[in-house]
Amino acid sequence: MSLSPSTSTLSGSRASLLVGLVRRPIEALSFWTAVALPVLYVLILTGVVTGVSPASFAALIGLNALALVVGHGHRRD
Repeated sequence: MSLSPSTSTLSGSRASLLVGLVRRPIEALSFWTAVALPVLYVLILTGVVTGVSPASFAALIGLNALALVVGHGHRRD
């Protein structure tokens, strides 16, 4: 029996490290996007920003929902 870790364990730990390095910034960006997007709702609904189609507004709401889901785990310790 060898005392060195197996190749699959090394690649698994590298993969989990990579996932951790990529996941945290994406969660942070998504969280802050979800916080900031409702400002656009106010600007659109008050008429400060004009020319937004209903489909674009619906896409904005969908993007906000996606950002909420992805950013949900940000700074959850």
